[in-house]
Amino acid sequence: MSENFVLPPHIVESLMKVAREKRPDIALVKLMHDYLNLKLESIELKLKEFRKKYGMSFEEFKRACEEGSLGKDPYSYEVEKDYREWEGLITLKRYYEELRREWSTGM
Repeated sequence: MSENFVLPPHIVESLMKVAREKRPDIALVKLMHDYLNLKLESIELKLKEFRKKYGMSFEEFKRACEEGSLGKDPYSYEVEKDYREWEGLITLKRYYEELRREWSTGM
């Protein structure tokens, strides 16, 4: 679905300045692409912290929790909190990767 919308001139000017582009449509696409890349980098850093903390991938962590071989109580607050956050980050990463693919191919 394609809808036209109008941005205030000062917003358009800011978009073009920040993106260093002369055309607002290109500036918006460039900024969106940059934003998605920054989000993905941030998520990847957090995922790396979880992999380092537990010394395994999320799938291995999930299996260890289910099998009771984690070495920690899988029902403890810390482990359950990490599980939810780690799983959420993976879901969010997939979401942003899909958005980036859509933006890269022109939707």
